[in-house]
Amino acid sequence: MEAALVEAGVLKQHLIDPEICIRCNTCEATCPVGAITHDDRNYVVRADICNGCMDCISPCPTGSIDN
Repeated sequence: MEAALVEAGVLKQHLIDPEICIRCNTCEATCPVGAITHDDRNYVVRADICNGCMDCISPCPTGSIDN
């Protein structure tokens, strides 16, 4: 199942809540396809790369990644 499925014009993707995220880099280090990137403020899951494997969800210590 792909995370970037389009249903009725809606893009499905993982979102990382910047209010909860502690920027520990666990999600980016865990992602097997390199879909997670970051800048000085936020971590972002690129929907065009994400394969929906959800490997980033359980290692997140704060639960800030929404599936």
